[in-house]
Amino acid sequence: WRMRSLGLPVWSTLDASAPGLALGTVIGRLGCLAIVEHLGSPTSLPWGYGVKPGYDVAPQHTSLECAVASAGPDGLCGVYQPVAAYDLIGAAVLLLMLVVVVRWISLRPGQLFGLWMAWYGLQRFLLDSLRVGDASIGPITWNQLTGLVAGIGGMALLWWLGNRNRSEQAPGIDVPD
Repeated sequence: WRMRSLGLPVWSTLDASAPGLALGTVIGRLGCLAIVEHLGSPTSLPWGYGVKPGYDVAPQHTSLECAVASAGPDGLCGVYQPVAAYDLIGAAVLLLMLVVVVRWISLRPGQLFGLWMAWYGLQRFLLDSLRVGDASIGPITWNQLTGLVAGIGGMALLWWLGNRNRSEQAPGIDVPD
């Protein structure tokens, strides 16, 4: 509503926001890594995040903290999937892809935003399956549900914007947006 009241083209403005949304995710996940947020399920992978006794993790992960006496033989409370790192990597790849797509592929207004929405929504759906302790609705978390809805919505938006006005246009003639 605000874009329309300012006279901004909605689809083009959303397209302009897509790289910034991906970059914001990269920066935000650096913060998540700094405060040990977005930990996933226990793992034995070598890049898992080890929680040491006495280390204060983000509030939703306080159950992962332990005292020195209850630490494992490796001196850790546990080793967990670094979901924030995975999200950071995925968002960085998405940012790179958005920049490449904008330079090399002709998209209709709104499709770049739809691409961001589809990628990031599905990325969150997949990555949140690695997390534990989040509020859930049946077998999936609320974050997974919203990610899935956003991912499917982004794919639908890509399809709809790509096919809009095609039935009305004569072959070989481009319809400007």
